[in-house]
Amino acid sequence: MEDRAKDDPRFKRDDEPPFRANGNTFDVAIGDIDNDGDFDAFVSTIIHNWAGDSSDRSRFLVNRLRETGTVTFDSPKNLSVDRVPAIVTPENRNFNQGDIFAELADLNNDGRLDLILCSSDYSDPPPHDERLRIYLQQADGSFVDETAKLGIDHLGGGQPTLFDFDHDGDLDLVVGQTFNRLNAERRREAGLANGTLTADSPADAKPTPRLRLYRNTLADDSAGLVLRLIGDPTQNVTRDAYGAIVRAAVDLDNDPTTPDVWLHRQLLGPGGHAGKRSDSIVHFGLGQATQVNALEIIWPNVARTTTSHGPIKAGTHTITLGE
Repeated sequence: MEDRAKDDPRFKRDDEPPFRANGNTFDVAIGDIDNDGDFDAFVSTIIHNWAGDSSDRSRFLVNRLRETGTVTFDSPKNLSVDRVPAIVTPENRNFNQGDIFAELADLNNDGRLDLILCSSDYSDPPPHDERLRIYLQQADGSFVDETAKLGIDHLGGGQPTLFDFDHDGDLDLVVGQTFNRLNAERRREAGLANGTLTADSPADAKPTPRLRLYRNTLADDSAGLVLRLIGDPTQNVTRDAYGAIVRAAVDLDNDPTTPDVWLHRQLLGPGGHAGKRSDSIVHFGLGQATQVNALEIIWPNVARTTTSHGPIKAGTHTITLGE
């Protein structure tokens, strides 16, 4: 702030009060991104470059329980998904990153969780523009922005919802849209991208935000398992079974000489910013396998009732506690 104030009088002011410091975190996505058996997180945050180090960043929080025996988190640099300029210039020093929604899901059924990130605020120029972004996890554990390669052009992405629309064992995506803070030029760009404007539309024509369904074709060459869990209130588990933890042993490379990989998922209910909600299912990408060799469900009651199942073929299945 002091450096900025030297040539910009707007920044000659007192420090921000505590409630304004440390960024604006809107959402959190939970999942085991490194397949080590504990649950990690991704927090989506609005970043203001003018706030300097006091503005938190959207980032992965990797749980080190398995390595240390204690629940501690860190944010490895190789997992950064920032669009922060490498060099700050007068032209880009005012950038923002308006990340509002986030979700973790195995979009390509390879056994690794990927990141869905929706930027819904601050209409900065690319690469800080507000839009839907898809980061696919690579074999080395890093995350790469594959949005353009996937042919996705969705400005003002908001409220992601995951479900298996076509019942083919992978997760499809519904994304809302907002034109919040977009200027006239960016609104027109968004309208051309979502089809509510055409090249012949008058310059003053107003585009309309659109809800979009993205049918997943990333996983067409691999299988997935979709589970719908039903709890038993007589065993102190609600019918929705929110909070259940599911472990699945999968031969991801379909090589009997290599050990199975244990994948961990948790059935999460509505939460995050503005009541974000996906379908009440647990999904496992199976890589090159066609089945889960063993399945363990830890149901969310005080007794932590545990049931074992398997093998289970790819597809959609319902498992009811007590049956």
